[in-house]
Amino acid sequence: MPHPSICRSFFALITLAAALVLSGCAASGAPFTGIAALPEGKAQLYLYRKFAQSSALDPFPVHLDKVAVGDLFNTSFMLLPLTPGVHTVRVKPTLWSSTYEHTLRIEANQTQYIEFVLPGFRLGDLHKYGSKMIPRDAEQAKADLRELKAVK
Repeated sequence: MPHPSICRSFFALITLAAALVLSGCAASGAPFTGIAALPEGKAQLYLYRKFAQSSALDPFPVHLDKVAVGDLFNTSFMLLPLTPGVHTVRVKPTLWSSTYEHTLRIEANQTQYIEFVLPGFRLGDLHKYGSKMIPRDAEQAKADLRELKAVK
């Protein structure tokens, strides 16, 4: 029978390898290279999620005006093309969590930015209490986006 510390080390190694494989698959789109060109008369929203140890491997379903538009992964961003007007973005981190939503008014030829922020790591926090959707200005968002990859 192997020594318990060897078993723990082996388990930790397997867990780390699985995490690396899964995280590589999650946000494996193209890295951010700059704000996308905006077609005349249209609008766009960048929704992003920076690194957070909490739920690092979990994709968060995103809905725009009650329509599923994809999953937001750890260290990723979504570029959502919009028509001018009022839109509601919803993110639901887990089956057990609240749905976080933000309603925005966007004009033609405008780009807006929203960061989905998770609270600090808390063991057993299935509800993701304290999560927020925070509008960001262009300068801060561009700095944040440089570290992220597009959702495929």
